[in-house]
Amino acid sequence: MRLSPEDISRLQNNPKDVRNICILAHVDHGKTSLSDSLLASNGIISQRMAGKARYLDSREDEQLRGITMESSAISLYFRTLKRENPESEGVIKEHLINLIDSPGHIDFSSEVSTASRLCDGAIVLVDVVEGVCSQTVTVLRQAWVDKLKPILVLNKIDRIITELQMSPGEAYTHLSKVIEQVNSVIGTFYVGERMQDDLLWRERKEKGETAEFIEKDDQDIYFSPEKNNVIFASAIDGWGFNIAQFSVIYEKKLGIHREKLQKCLWGDFYLDPKTKKVITSKGLKGRNLKPLFVSFVLDSIWRVYDVALMNRDQEKLEKIVKSLNIKILPRDMRSKDTKQLINTIMGQWLPVSNSILLTVIDKLPSPLESQKQRIPHILDPTPSSELIDKQLKQDMIDCNQKGLTSAYVSKIISVPEDELPKNQRQILTGDALLEKSREARLRASKAAESARKLEESTQKGETDDFAVVQSSNAGEFEWEFEEEEEEEDLIEVKNEVLIGFARVYSGSISVGQKLNVLEPRFDPKHPNKHTKKATISSLYLLMGRELIAIESAPAGSIVGIGGLEGKVLKSGTLVSPGVLGVNLADW
Repeated sequence: MRLSPEDISRLQNNPKDVRNICILAHVDHGKTSLSDSLLASNGIISQRMAGKARYLDSREDEQLRGITMESSAISLYFRTLKRENPESEGVIKEHLINLIDSPGHIDFSSEVSTASRLCDGAIVLVDVVEGVCSQTVTVLRQAWVDKLKPILVLNKIDRIITELQMSPGEAYTHLSKVIEQVNSVIGTFYVGERMQDDLLWRERKEKGETAEFIEKDDQDIYFSPEKNNVIFASAIDGWGFNIAQFSVIYEKKLGIHREKLQKCLWGDFYLDPKTKKVITSKGLKGRNLKPLFVSFVLDSIWRVYDVALMNRDQEKLEKIVKSLNIKILPRDMRSKDTKQLINTIMGQWLPVSNSILLTVIDKLPSPLESQKQRIPHILDPTPSSELIDKQLKQDMIDCNQKGLTSAYVSKIISVPEDELPKNQRQILTGDALLEKSREARLRASKAAESARKLEESTQKGETDDFAVVQSSNAGEFEWEFEEEEEEEDLIEVKNEVLIGFARVYSGSISVGQKLNVLEPRFDPKHPNKHTKKATISSLYLLMGRELIAIESAPAGSIVGIGGLEGKVLKSGTLVSPGVLGVNLADW
């Protein structure tokens, strides 16, 4: 669904159903491919182009190098059907999901912090073949420091099947080890924080202060599939699932309630073929039974890959498609493009966008929930935070859309003036935007080819501008320039506009509104120093490189703000005039 400004305004005014999330991972672990699949669910790109378009890599050098270098934001629409019980009628709930795709390369780590500071939750991707890498630890630490609630996506499971050729049982053991690796990293953060709290408590006790030590619970910080905070996926093949989805599938077949089944679909639980009951490892009695996750989940996925890709069997494939109750066109079934066939089958059976977005809505907090925890964490450590307006602080904690205005500008982005909505003759369609992306990749590949030819000619000692001719008398060299008329390459310099990439924490921002800008050196002790006044000239919803003009942005929104040129250089804070705030850039 393509969002209109009216739809955006309606969804933004209900912060309970808004999710602000970022995708974090090591380089080449599949962030942008996953983003493509999520965009395809909204019809922004076609499903066939998911993983290939790299839609959020809108810069030419990003398309050329094949890596993300700048954080890009896009807003997605998702509807869910909520039922109180199986017999009751469902209630449709609409959600606005503001997604930020961040770089994974260590050279662009600052862009990761830019993304995480605007969000409430994080999707952490791990390539199951490469496992936990250096930048994985870095992004997990960033999520921990910024108090983002994460969910884990074990990506590229197709590589385990096709490249490593593991059996389902071996894959289960391997996936368990990857989850343990991630949890061990989180455990070190918890232990470090626990030791720091203990040290501070002892220091206060030595000073004679009476303070009770508060022990923190670590049960909810770890990833565990039965808690539904782990997703198994292959973004490039368009499929993914969590345990809850398979518990729904097998609920009627086994006659076991989905909540009970969900608790035993991961771990040492087995189905006794004689009694048809779920047993633990103690009840095996020497029998060689498969864990439920292997027999109910992995065996089915491995079977599809086997008959469709590795050992093509058309008859078995047709039976599997029929049993899965999915519709595949006959021409697609006969296609020799096996990767596309796998994508079609698995994408219909277990679409990755559904599993990701359902888990995001179910497990990650809305701005209303998140700001109650994050705002004290953000404000309390900042210098002179005790002096800030108490009403402003409370409005930020409550995410009060009618309260005093406060917003954090994470970075300033430059946008060509002709790409602004007011300068475009018509709104670009999804196909038109995809064509722009394709043209950018084509220009980038041409530039790369020219650079390669220039390098080859330099290595061979060829010179285009002059010829070396040996003098006949003294054995010296003269430089004889070829006289060729060359056309000058004229480079068109486009006018650019600076837009603030911002999160609204309280109140609302409207076009024409006047706000105070708190500069980096601002101190609440000297409220009249290091402040500027700015008038908001424009507001935009960021949709990759496309901008959608909006009139106002309430608390909980991630937006682009115009009118900050010369007021905010890198990052800064916007507050209502006459209100004593705090510089969130110090956070």
